[in-house]
Amino acid sequence: MRKRRNLEDKIELRISLKKYDVFLREDFTDLGGYDQVGRAIRNLMRKNILVKIGYGLYAKTKISPLDGEIVPAKSLPELAKEALQRLQVDYFPPLSKGITMQDAQHKYLQAA
Repeated sequence: MRKRRNLEDKIELRISLKKYDVFLREDFTDLGGYDQVGRAIRNLMRKNILVKIGYGLYAKTKISPLDGEIVPAKSLPELAKEALQRLQVDYFPPLSKGITMQDAQHKYLQAA
């Protein structure tokens, strides 16, 4: 007999199957209503499966090898970059010493 899955289980399964580490609340709106998804996400945060990194932004977690605490799966700069990509926001990385803004824009436009 097949076990019925509740919304929280469906969201947890989706998170485990995705390769990326940053999730938007909108990633789960096809599974249930706004309030239901919010409750399920809060429960997953209590279970330390997700951590909130911004308004409507969540990240996978892992256990820190240093102290055994729950921490985001990636560093904050990596999560920020992934979050901006998921939100489709263009950004310029910090300029290195000796690189002008024009050089950075030129390099960025060539990559696009």
